[in-house]
Amino acid sequence: MSQEFRDLKCTLPADEFGAIQWAAKRAGKNHTAQPLADFMRETLLARVRETVRGEVQRGKSIPPDIAAIVDTKRSDYTG
Repeated sequence: MSQEFRDLKCTLPADEFGAIQWAAKRAGKNHTAQPLADFMRETLLARVRETVRGEVQRGKSIPPDIAAIVDTKRSDYTG
């Protein structure tokens, strides 16, 4: 079952938020309604994939729902 979370709240120092906005503007290749949200989601998922791959390489057991995030069917999975 897919669940969508529309609200994500976090507290960031103003300079960090400004840097995120700056990077999102430069990374945005498409002009969607929420380019900053898209950028943050993609960035977070990239970090999750990196962490999962590292755990797999160390021989750690990964819960199936977490491992599905980096499923081999995804074109960006290289591990």
